[in-house]
This record gives sequence, C-alpha cells and structure tokens, in this order.
Amino acid sequence: VRDSLFALGGDSILSLQIIARSRQQGFSITPKQLFEHKTIERLARALGSDAAGDDTLAAAAPEPERVPLTAAQRARLSAGSGASWRLVHVDCSSSDVLRPALAAVVEAHAALRARFDLDCDTPSQWLSTPSRAPLHPLKLALADERALAEQAKLAEPFAAWLCEDSSGGAPALLLAAHPLCLDDTGWGAVLADLTQAVLDLEAGRTPQLLASGTDSFAHAKFQASWSRRDDID
Repeated sequence: VRDSLFALGGDSILSLQIIARSRQQGFSITPKQLFEHKTIERLARALGSDAAGDDTLAAAAPEPERVPLTAAQRARLSAGSGASWRLVHVDCSSSDVLRPALAAVVEAHAALRARFDLDCDTPSQWLSTPSRAPLHPLKLALADERALAEQAKLAEPFAAWLCEDSSGGAPALLLAAHPLCLDDTGWGAVLADLTQAVLDLEAGRTPQLLASGTDSFAHAKFQASWSRRDDID
C-alpha cells in the first residue's frame, strides 16, 4: 500500500497496464497521476474517497510511526536536491548474490526503507518493512552521467540496477536513493556493507551486518523525542 510502484520494479509498460485495468474497473487514472502518486495510498487520496473503494487494503497495514523531517532533510527539500546515486563496478555480476546482499544492506540501513509524506503542512517520514531488494536489469551508456541521474530519479526510496553498458564497457551496479534518506556522506557505510555482504555470500556465509549508527531516520526520531521533551518542560 505504501511502497512505490517504481521501487518495486514498475516501468512505463506496467504503468499503462495499470491504467488500462483501472479504467476497466471504473477508475480514471492518468499517467501523470500515476507518476506523481506512486503508492496505492497516495493515489487513492489523490483520486478521492470514491476512487479508494474498499478500504480493507489500507486498513490491513498497521499505521507506522511517523516523525518530522530533520533540519538537514528540510534544507535538502528546500534546495530541491536530486536523487543521490553511485555507479559501482563490482566483481560479482550475479543477481543471485547481489540481490540478497542488497537485502542485507537495506535491512541494516533503515534510512533506505524510509517513506515520505511531503504533501502536507508538516512533512513526515516513516519506515516500511524490509522486503525483497529491488534489483532491475538496465542497458544504457554508463559514461552518460545525465542519463544515470535521470534513471536515479526513479528511486523511492532506494533502488538498484544491474547495468549493461550500451557502449561496450564492463557491467556496473547503479545504486540510487531518495535525497531525503541518503546524502553524499552516507554512501561510504552503505558501500562498505554491500562489499562485506557480497564477500560473505560468496564464501557461503549469511551476512551479519550491524545496524547503521549514522541512520538518518534514527536521528530524526531522536530529534523528535527531544522536541517533545522540550515541549513538556
């Protein structure tokens, strides 16, 4: 309900199929609406209570804990920062190893599971439950940074593409994150954990990554708790 269509592997073809099937059920959805409101929850709100239909889907998911954005996140939001991304040349190109390695990283770094509600007076964030790590095949010119940046915009909050270089270069892994959940300073820990997870899996071990101590969501919760404490005092 709260996971992004594109973070789960959706693309333009799937979007058109969703629109066509929705219209068969009497819901008029435009491509622009589907792109702007990427989750079932947000799309239902945008279409109105009539379009939401049976509320059992939304009711089935427990309401997550929401916390306000941090000052740093608000600054990035005001600045209109684009998606944060890295292109990684990895020795391992097997999705059978990369997918569980990415899942371990997402489990350890809660910020990569953050979801954001920015269409309100007080923007907030919450965590989704860990799920199958998104790893999509992609073919493009890896030297084209503009194309890579455009692809990275589809990350919400985190996505990975196993890229074939259309220019004939070596394959690489494109990692991208929503600008509010990971900035340039946070990539070091993520990439180090990904490397460790790949090494563990190749050695036949289950990755045992420690929860990140610099997690932005944990920092947001800490700030929110102190803010409530000041209000009580």
